Amino acid sequence: MLDFPAAGEALWAITSATGIKPEWLLPVLWLESGFNPAIPNGAGQPFYGLNQASVSLISQYAGTDPQTYLTWSASQQLNTVVAGYMKGLVSSYGALRSATRCYQANFLPGTLHTARQLSDIITASPSAFYNANSGLDVNHDGAITVGDLAANMKRAASTPQVQSAITQTYALKDSASPFSSSPNDINEIVYGEDFSVTDRYPVGSSIALAVLLGSLGLGVGYAIESGAAKRLYRRYLR
Repeated sequence: MLDFPAAGEALWAITSATGIKPEWLLPVLWLESGFNPAIPNGAGQPFYGLNQASVSLISQYAGTDPQTYLTWSASQQLNTVVAGYMKGLVSSYGALRSATRCYQANFLPGTLHTARQLSDIITASPSAFYNANSGLDVNHDGAITVGDLAANMKRAASTPQVQSAITQTYALKDSASPFSSSPNDINEIVYGEDFSVTDRYPVGSSIALAVLLGSLGLGVGYAIESGAAKRLYRRYLR
């Protein structure tokens, strides 16, 4: 399990080095390992620990073998393999500013440049990647999309374990940190700064319009029915 306060301090160190906020990384770690640093891959694949790191990553960033690595605490794994891997990903692919994109990076980083929208496919049947991770396919339609990852991150972020870990991590926040308070909205965690309202809902949908106008202080009924509101929405999209 996460060994606070050391694990929280390690998470803030990752934030300082990469810009990845703790609440964007914690759901990823929960989905991968249930915060258990001693867990090998459940399907018998060669992946280990908090973020289910490969043998090569463990050797590169921890300088040890998987069996030894599994005896390490969560904070040790965070300070070595998780930190090193996330730094490399940000260096190669750019900023990761949501739990969804952080999970995509941990899952199939090569897709970060090609699958950016929630509807974009990351992997599909009958690929080996899909077959090994078909549980991520929320709609069971034979494809794992960025939106599927978002749905999985929403479930993970909503668990008491992840919420507790976020609270404990923010309780350790340095007073000089630019991150003033823990998020109070699951969507802030799942979509972060990577996905706008219009990313989350189809362009022109009543839902997107209602959300947009609601943020401007206008009623949902007005948002859906008013021609003026729709014109405002179209201007916003430009």
